[in-house]
Amino acid sequence: VYGLRAALQAIQEEGLAARFSRHRLHGDALRAGLAAMGLTLFGAEPPARRLPFITPVAIPDGVDDVRVRGRLIEDFNLEIGAAFGPLQGRIWRIGTMGHSARRENVLLCLAALEQVLRREGWKAEAGAGVEAAAAHYAAAGATGLVI
Repeated sequence: VYGLRAALQAIQEEGLAARFSRHRLHGDALRAGLAAMGLTLFGAEPPARRLPFITPVAIPDGVDDVRVRGRLIEDFNLEIGAAFGPLQGRIWRIGTMGHSARRENVLLCLAALEQVLRREGWKAEAGAGVEAAAAHYAAAGATGLVI
């Protein structure tokens, strides 16, 4: 109950419109970075219909889902979600909600994922994901880490 109260208070202080905008900004920055890394989003929804706070990513062929997620936790203290049911082992779910919806967290996620995927043999241009996300933030006029 205390946690719910604190979460609702944070929403009230930020305001719903600002909160929705922040989640959209960071979700779009993440997706720009993932695309620059050559990763494919799961689903055929147009960008306007995608959830701003969760991004499903197709796991590339030849990449070990469990090993990647384990390395992200071990090396970067960063957790991305696995899928359930028939999508288990086929997609990751990367969240940009609440505290995770921050520029510093999106950039860390992209840098960490690139590092771990490169160890798996995934070919991505070094720094491409972070550069694309940074360009998205700049184009949106977003500066600072908390935005």
